[in-house]
Amino acid sequence: MSCDISHGRQEPCKDVVGGLRNIYFINYGDFDGTTDVTYDTTVGYEDVITAIGGNINNIYKYELKGTNSFETTITSSRENGTTFFEQVLSIQLKKQDQITHKQIKLLSYGRPNVVVETNNGAFYCTKKRNNSYTNMIVVKEQLTSQQINFIVRYGLAQDLYLIDENTNVNVYVPNIQILPNDYYTAAIGIFPTKENHFYWLQVYDANQNLILKERMFCTNQPINTFSVNNGQYISNQTTNDFIMYE
Repeated sequence: MSCDISHGRQEPCKDVVGGLRNIYFINYGDFDGTTDVTYDTTVGYEDVITAIGGNINNIYKYELKGTNSFETTITSSRENGTTFFEQVLSIQLKKQDQITHKQIKLLSYGRPNVVVETNNGAFYCTKKRNNSYTNMIVVKEQLTSQQINFIVRYGLAQDLYLIDENTNVNVYVPNIQILPNDYYTAAIGIFPTKENHFYWLQVYDANQNLILKERMFCTNQPINTFSVNNGQYISNQTTNDFIMYE
């Protein structure tokens, strides 16, 4: 089976140093975790990243001191047949100034990729794959206006295009009202989307420079209760085993 393990593990020596040394932020859109990563081809090391590519303009380094941690919790469900990974990065940033305060706001509004460096010189690329519906722009299939929010890399948004992942058709979105805010941009209009379709939203400035590429999903379900099996009858089978006590 493809999920059979292939390696054992010996008890390591007590020569490691705990904690984190640095973290690095890469703006969303500069790096695609599904296509811009090169892996080791050695058997047993297929999850080891050997190179990160993409159109990375800047990497922002944050030096760390004190108590900082990076934890990954793996949860598997036999009933649902699913496995998901929850990553929690906890850091302490001492002596915050006005610039740091603003950058923390931008980190909260955006969804950057994060690379974690430990005190042992190991690097971990977090949130490499992201299939969460709550971490992308979500719209409905409707003929009335709706609002989406996004953060451009630079400049001011002017033109919006949608690329349907099912058909690969690029469609211009007309009559969109653009409302720049302090940390994000709002776009209000009628979006030509179909339910259960994924799209790539491309935003251009007045000079037709691409200043944002963001994934979008269309569903008329409430996103907090979204189910891929909505409207379908799901049958469950059981062996009907039982224990009788006398």
